[in-house]
Amino acid sequence: MLGSHWLRTAATRAGVPGSDSLAIPPGTPAPEAWALACTALGVTEESLAAHVARHFRLSVADFGATMASAVQLVPETVVRKHTVLPLREDDREIHVATCDPTDFEAEQALGFATGRQPVFRVAGPTTLKQAIDARYAPDLVVQPLLTGVEADGGSGLETEDPLAFEVAAAHEGESTSVVRLTNMILRSAIGRGASLIELAPGQSGGLVRFRIDTVMRHYMQMPLPALNHVVSRVKILGNVGFGARARSQDGSARLRIEGRAYDLRITILPERGASKASIRVIDVEYRPGLADLAMSDHALARVRALFGAREGLILVASPSGHGKTTTLTAAVRELPIESGCAISVEDPIEQEIPGLDQRQVDRRSGATVASTLRTALEGNPTIVMVGEIADAEAAQAALDAAEERLVVATIPADRAADALARTLDARVSPDHLAARLRGIVGQRLLQRLCPACARPATAPLEPEEVRLERLYSTQPVRRPVGCPACEGTGYRGVVPIVQVMLVTPKLAERIALGETPIEIEHCAVEGGLRTLLTAAQERVATGETSIQELDRVIGPGRDAEPTLPAEPLVLVADDDPETVLLARAVLEQNGLRVVEANDGADALDRIGDGRDLSLVVLDLNMPKVDGRQVLKRLKASVSTAGLPVVVLTGSRNPEDEVLVMEEGAADYIRKPIDPPRFLARIKAALRRHGGDRVGA
Repeated sequence: MLGSHWLRTAATRAGVPGSDSLAIPPGTPAPEAWALACTALGVTEESLAAHVARHFRLSVADFGATMASAVQLVPETVVRKHTVLPLREDDREIHVATCDPTDFEAEQALGFATGRQPVFRVAGPTTLKQAIDARYAPDLVVQPLLTGVEADGGSGLETEDPLAFEVAAAHEGESTSVVRLTNMILRSAIGRGASLIELAPGQSGGLVRFRIDTVMRHYMQMPLPALNHVVSRVKILGNVGFGARARSQDGSARLRIEGRAYDLRITILPERGASKASIRVIDVEYRPGLADLAMSDHALARVRALFGAREGLILVASPSGHGKTTTLTAAVRELPIESGCAISVEDPIEQEIPGLDQRQVDRRSGATVASTLRTALEGNPTIVMVGEIADAEAAQAALDAAEERLVVATIPADRAADALARTLDARVSPDHLAARLRGIVGQRLLQRLCPACARPATAPLEPEEVRLERLYSTQPVRRPVGCPACEGTGYRGVVPIVQVMLVTPKLAERIALGETPIEIEHCAVEGGLRTLLTAAQERVATGETSIQELDRVIGPGRDAEPTLPAEPLVLVADDDPETVLLARAVLEQNGLRVVEANDGADALDRIGDGRDLSLVVLDLNMPKVDGRQVLKRLKASVSTAGLPVVVLTGSRNPEDEVLVMEEGAADYIRKPIDPPRFLARIKAALRRHGGDRVGA
């Protein structure tokens, strides 16, 4: 009796010779049906796949174009149950190789797991299974990396928080080798004192790096499939969803290693068609006070004097990874906190502080630091801690809150003067800031010389030491060597360099008058402020660190007055090449440097934090991201709020001019460009923002 299996029907309608007499029982699983058909018809799986694809009006699977991000979207249990392989994905669809295009159950499972519409591509079961094993058999790629690791290499590491049932169920078949490798990486990072773990896809495979004592150090390299498995394991640990990959995703986990608790703050980012994981490591049980941070006596006294204020705003500034949160929380622990009178607004909550009502910003519901802070103030607290001021809205909200209470916060900045500049760039009133700001702590961390191997810097000095001694007017006392205790780096631990800008009445007057941050810093130095360079020189002189480390962190001129380049740099963002060509010619002929962007997205990428630019010339109507969106994003960020933006547009709508000026544009110029008027308006905008060194 002739069967009515779908594969026979497909072969018959495709005109494959002999298919009329092909007998396949109706319930035969697809792999067995393919084997019967290929044997009976005398064809290869590849040729039969082409016939099946043509019958179902589908394409043949191309395994050479497989995207790692698509593979990561589908749990291995789904892949092996339905014999399917994800090939590529976008925001709406996921293309999947299958040997059974009629498998409706597989289609449903894929849609549920990925949130996308499955699109089938046809492949023979033998080739398909080989491709699945190459991408989903983690032991094959992970086991070689575990060579030499003890059999119980993951022992002693426990997750403290239970996983969500759905996540655990979806990954119950997870490879033991992947778990061991992930545990090994986590244990190694924590054992070395890493504050950040980075798992990133590279051009030649996956890279694992640790940030130890502020420096990113290479740990290991692995094949990209192995990295993808480890990142997937990290997602499970952090209860990170396996949904859309076009945006960042956050999660967290608490681990115990040898009885000590550590929090992991996990961020998953799309990169190179795969996923990158950044894992911040927080030692839950490390709760230092200010005296435990190894500050100099001078800095410690000034920090404590500053945090003795009863009201006003105090900022702690440093780049990422240089300890500003540790310093802030240490200072808060010493404040007179009474039950119900102190709150924090954090994103996320880093460490538990006794007596503090800690509130996390719920960004999933649309909340921001500023909106969460305003809600928290309804309880009328006397002390408020803000985890980080990262945008203009948060800066204004923190300053408003400081009128009747003490507000303490971190802000990303290289030093105290830069923190002051960023706050002013957030379009706060200088009078307002002068009345509320009590002081700024600027901080950097230097690597401490390894006590086991550091040696005296005896004469004759090495050529590099001689150069740095002349550059910094500082004589090296000890030099790094390298030993097993410091893993050959010459350094173990960190030592802080701290400056404290106290806002005296004289300094407040300078701020209110609108003087530049550098002029204010000069006044603060006269009142006892030490520069970071001076603090670093003192650490070199005491033999705690090396002159090479001073050069790495401070660098020549990094602690000196920032100045505009001799020729201001202007970004011209316009999708009209003729307009860009004319604007460039006019500006360059008059002593300005010019860079170009041909759409809004390109403009945002080139602007970055805005430090290298003096001004932006911005068209309103551009593809991808329009000019008004670019302007709003620039003015909403603390780092770019002060960057002048001149709108250049062909719009004749008078409402456009009103809107962009209200949104923070420095000027509004209509096309076509009239060179003399255009140049005069650009010069005026630069002069208003401190860049009046344009050629006459």
